[in-house]
Amino acid sequence: MHALVARRSSSRSLAAWFAALGVVAAAVGIAQIGAKGVERIHRLPTPVLAVPNRASLALAGGKLGKLHAHAKILETHALPTSSPVIAIAPWDGKLAVASFDDGAWVLDGDAALPLALGTAVNDLAAGPDGWLFAATNDGAFRVSSAGKVEKLADGVFSAVAIWRGQPYFATTHGLATIDAQGFITYGAERGLVPERPDALAACGTALCIGAEDGLWLFDGSGTTRRSSGSGDLPSDAVTAIAFDSAGIFAGTLDAGFARLGTSARRLAPADGLFDGRINPRALASWKGSMLAGTPTGLEIVRGDASGHISNLPTKEITSISATSLAVWVGYRGGLARIELEIP
Repeated sequence: MHALVARRSSSRSLAAWFAALGVVAAAVGIAQIGAKGVERIHRLPTPVLAVPNRASLALAGGKLGKLHAHAKILETHALPTSSPVIAIAPWDGKLAVASFDDGAWVLDGDAALPLALGTAVNDLAAGPDGWLFAATNDGAFRVSSAGKVEKLADGVFSAVAIWRGQPYFATTHGLATIDAQGFITYGAERGLVPERPDALAACGTALCIGAEDGLWLFDGSGTTRRSSGSGDLPSDAVTAIAFDSAGIFAGTLDAGFARLGTSARRLAPADGLFDGRINPRALASWKGSMLAGTPTGLEIVRGDASGHISNLPTKEITSISATSLAVWVGYRGGLARIELEIP
């Protein structure tokens, strides 16, 4: 499955795998918390194969070495859904988990306690102050450690990340966050005009935005864009982003990765990558390696070598959470904690 499209009308054609957005109208600027929005979202249950833009392969690649990685499954948890698990967020000593079609839960032991966030939850992020933030088709939310849910704004939000201690939400008209006066959106006036953004990640001095038209970097006042046309990406459809000491990793719809930084390079199927189809937001840095969820397993990149793991509960890995304490992978209907061995 390459592109489950987030809508039920046939009026738009989207390239993200399962959470690209369509907007009828939106107010750009400052909106008070709880203000009514006018965005609309429709879901289409049939797969749509996206065609990435390969206008430029100027980013140099080269043969990847073989990484002999192994995984051991430590525990699994079934959820009350058959939908893909699209976000796993360690939060308040527990796990917050979201599915594509059936909402979100807090995993407490073997119990999956539902969160009142609606059914169309696109992303989750835990803040340093104990709040859990959710980007959904029904609005932007935050949840207190006591489980109280508060809607920050109406509208459609496709991703959320914590940057500079604040939550940032992606919408089709820019980035939204909370400031001292309420909920504020940064858009075209800051150079932010990404086409259907679907991934966010804190990338040091910049907030990275993955969209259908490339990788956008926002420094708080202005924006730059990297694309296949600029020679920085193997494909324009950026589905996932992660950041570590090696630089920024941008996963694409089916052309592998770009690594941007002092050791910039392309890591693509043409270079020996097993699977270049990086699922939306399924990318995480872990102990010097980059872990990516693909339709055929877990792709692992370290330096100029790659490995592939498929002996997991299912081959299709739709989300990843990696910390020094645990690595979790999500798939349709559940998630697993795994132990990785990478010589």
